[in-house]
Amino acid sequence: MVHYHYIVQGFDIYEKDGGLGDVCTIDVLADSEKEALQEASGLVKKKHYRIQSVVTHDPDIEEATQKTLMAVNGRV
Repeated sequence: MVHYHYIVQGFDIYEKDGGLGDVCTIDVLADSEKEALQEASGLVKKKHYRIQSVVTHDPDIEEATQKTLMAVNGRV
């Protein structure tokens, strides 16, 4: 089953030049951006939150890739 890791940044300070201050990065498993932001805000208390990135994981593809790598390296 495909799942998503939302990398959320919680921060207290946003500088005019785009810099962030007092930042915490939170890796959340969620089904949507909204759910990820809610989960992150429940874990770490900051004034602001934003999605930094999203990583898609498909265990079936990862397992097949791992088996291929093991075969190539003679570990099967």
